[in-house]
Amino acid sequence: MNPAPQKAKAYSRKKYAIALFHLGVELLLLGFLIASGASLWIKGWAEAASSQFYVQLAAYYGIFFLYLWVFDLAFGFYSGFLLEHKYALSNQSFAAWLWDFAKRSLLGFLMTLALVVALYALIRNFPDRWWIWAWLGFAAAALASAAFLLLAVVVI
Repeated sequence: MNPAPQKAKAYSRKKYAIALFHLGVELLLLGFLIASGASLWIKGWAEAASSQFYVQLAAYYGIFFLYLWVFDLAFGFYSGFLLEHKYALSNQSFAAWLWDFAKRSLLGFLMTLALVVALYALIRNFPDRWWIWAWLGFAAAALASAAFLLLAVVVI
């Protein structure tokens, strides 16, 4: 019997288990941030750092992102580096993996910061109907993503 399918199933199960565990840990971290009062402390620090709302928002989100990023780094290291090497799916060096993780994290931060700022701009400018505009933006992005995926499948 070929051991490759068993090895692939074991790898897949571990990846799913890590993803579910990661989700649970993030929920606990978010709960801790709120229950401990750390979120209010970060808010106070951001308000003291600047009188401009959007600067405060960016400062708060930056600290929030770093808080979760520390834990993402640990999960990413195990899931994206150690496990990949254990199953001989990668020959990337640790330095190269860390550089890729840093680039991915920076890009993720900038993209999500833009979305957070856009959402708060909607809330501030359209307090009664912000959710409609947010939904329309989400729907447009989802349709654009689906169209891009269909195009990619046809082209490839």
